[in-house]
Amino acid sequence: MVMFQNKIIYMPAGVPLGAKREKIEAYRKSCTGIKWRERFRDIKTEDGTLLSYAEATVCSRESADSTKGRRNVLPKIRDLCNGFLRLINIYRNASSTPPRLPFISTILSSLKTQGSSTTYKVIAPSYRGYWTSTGSPSQSGIEKDMKAIFHHLENYNTPSAEFILWGQSIGCGIALKGWANYLHVQHSKRQTPVHIKGLIMETPFVSISSMLVALYPQRWLPYRYLSPFLRNHWDVREAVREIAKKSGGVDILALRAERDELVTREEAEEVEGLLEHISRRDGHIRRTVVTGALHVECIARAQGRSEVINFLKDIR
Repeated sequence: MVMFQNKIIYMPAGVPLGAKREKIEAYRKSCTGIKWRERFRDIKTEDGTLLSYAEATVCSRESADSTKGRRNVLPKIRDLCNGFLRLINIYRNASSTPPRLPFISTILSSLKTQGSSTTYKVIAPSYRGYWTSTGSPSQSGIEKDMKAIFHHLENYNTPSAEFILWGQSIGCGIALKGWANYLHVQHSKRQTPVHIKGLIMETPFVSISSMLVALYPQRWLPYRYLSPFLRNHWDVREAVREIAKKSGGVDILALRAERDELVTREEAEEVEGLLEHISRRDGHIRRTVVTGALHVECIARAQGRSEVINFLKDIR
C-alpha cells in the first residue's frame, strides 16, 4: 500500500474505463448551450509535463447585449464583455474533466440569464495523469502543475478580474496548497498577483493522514499507522496557515454531502473551522449540507447547484 499510494489516492488512469479518452463533444448536448473548448496540453510545467484543460466563457444577459456587433468577443480577454471578469478554476480527483461539465454548465446557464455586468470564465485544468494531460500524479508533481496553472492565470489578470478557486474532495487541498505556494513566491517577486476573491470548497477534508484515521478508527487495523510513510499529505491546516499570513481574506462557500461515504461530519466541521481563518467576513463562511448527496454528488443535486449560483452572484 505504501509503494502504490499514488495509484490508490489519485486513480487517474482509466477510472472509469476510458476516462483518458473522453471527449467534450460526447457531453455537448447535456451542456445546456454552454460552449466548452478543450485546450489540449496547452500548459507546460517546469519539469516538461503538458496539461490540458477545458474552458468556457459566459456573458450575462446585460453585458452580452452591450457587446452586440462586436466580433471575436470570447477568445480575447481584452475584448470580453463590459464589467467584472470572474474566473473560476476547478480542481478535483479521479475520473476526467468532460463528465463534470454538464453540471457546471447548468450553473453557468443560470448565471448567464442574470441582469448583471459580470462575465464568467471557467477554467477546469486536468493535472498530470488526468484526462489528456501527460505524466503521473503525485503531490510533488501536482504542486508543479499548480505553479504552472497560476502562472497561466496571470494571462487573465486585468484590473477588473476576480478569481474564484473551486475544489472538490482532495481538490480542495490541492487548490489551497497551490494558492499558498503562489502567495509565498509572489510575495517577494510579483507586483500584481492573481487576486483570489472567493473559494468554493466541495466535500473537503483536513489531510490524507486525518482521512485514514477517520475512515479506519479501529486501532487493530493497519491503515491509521501509515501516516509516517505518506508521500502525499494535502494538509489544509498548513495551507490555511500560510494563506492567512499573506491574504486579506476571501468569501467562502463550504459544501458538505449529507450522506458522504468518505468524509465524516467531524472532519468536515474541522475544515470549516479552519477556513474561518481566511474568511473576509469576520470568520463567517457559508456552510451548506446538501440533502441526500454522496461524496461526489453535491453539484449533481439542485440544492448544491443553487448554493453555488447564489454564492457567485453575491460575491462583491
